[in-house]
Amino acid sequence: MKRPQIAQALLRPAFASLYPGIPPNEWRPAAVMTDQVLAIRLHAKHQVPMIRDRALDATHFEFRTVPSAGSSMAQRESRSEERRSAKNRPVEHS
Repeated sequence: MKRPQIAQALLRPAFASLYPGIPPNEWRPAAVMTDQVLAIRLHAKHQVPMIRDRALDATHFEFRTVPSAGSSMAQRESRSEERRSAKNRPVEHS
């Protein structure tokens, strides 16, 4: 049986100042990231940008899907991919 996929989101460093409290370059479940972004918008004194139909702007965030954490092998592969990805990602300066 194939495991379900989990959507993840990562905040790009160049836009970190728009989302206080969300660390850049850290993969998190997209549903969690969406909740965090919506909470920031509710409490922000300045307007956090929002595109019409999505809470997470594709310009500000990267997205990927990974197997759900159910097997230790899937978890190890996910962590390995995350480390490789972090090493190869260029550092963005604001």
